Amino acid sequence: MISNKTTVLIVDDDLIIREQLDKELSRGYYSVETAHDGKSAVETLCNSNARIILIDINLPDVNGIELLRQLKETNPNCELIVMTGFGNSDLDFTISSNRP
Repeated sequence: MISNKTTVLIVDDDLIIREQLDKELSRGYYSVETAHDGKSAVETLCNSNARIILIDINLPDVNGIELLRQLKETNPNCELIVMTGFGNSDLDFTISSNRP
């Protein structure tokens, strides 16, 4: 049976966050895939049809801004939603200064 659900890729190093988002999104209209770091996110996206990516900007293995670029290059039609537990002006400046 072919699913009409939109696929969401959740990228977060926090297992509890990944599981909770997976649980909530899977209840509705989404098929969910998860990745715990940048490397697995790129690998998963290469083998996925994810249309939406929820990404923690602070991952242990990769610069979050660079990962955003890699993911968008891998799948230019996906929508990226950035999540972070850090809400400071340094992060705002980093994101603003890296926009094309």
